[in-house]
Amino acid sequence: METRFHYDIKGRVRQKLVETSSDPTSGADTWALEEVDYDDAGRVARKRRYESVSSPASHGPWTPDPGTSHAETRVEYDAFGNTIQVATLLDEESAGAKRWSIVRAEFDVLDREIASHAYAEAFVGDEPPARRSAHRRRRHQANMVRSEWCAGCG
Repeated sequence: METRFHYDIKGRVRQKLVETSSDPTSGADTWALEEVDYDDAGRVARKRRYESVSSPASHGPWTPDPGTSHAETRVEYDAFGNTIQVATLLDEESAGAKRWSIVRAEFDVLDREIASHAYAEAFVGDEPPARRSAHRRRRHQANMVRSEWCAGCG
């Protein structure tokens, strides 16, 4: 089995091509493609995995076969780099709407995780729900407490 990598200009893995099966008799190989997108801070923002890539070139970037279904995970972070939401694509309904599994995390003023919520009901929509606005307000309040505490550190 073989694995190939394609990197972006910053040296980060952008694509990973994994040979999933090989038939020496027919010469047909089966490949899976993993793609990674990064946010402006260089953190993983989205991962996609396609199960079917035929006859890939020896060097990337590679393209999945047309109509190939894929798995997808999206990650959101707060201003301190804490992972506050992970959304995983479960499937697409017949009408084309996507179903997402959502896990959210909360952090205290010292950036310690204090709660994690996995929702029983899948969220239905083209994009997972955004988590940032309410979380940023709470983190801003935490920063104010942190600043006041440090003011007396002398």
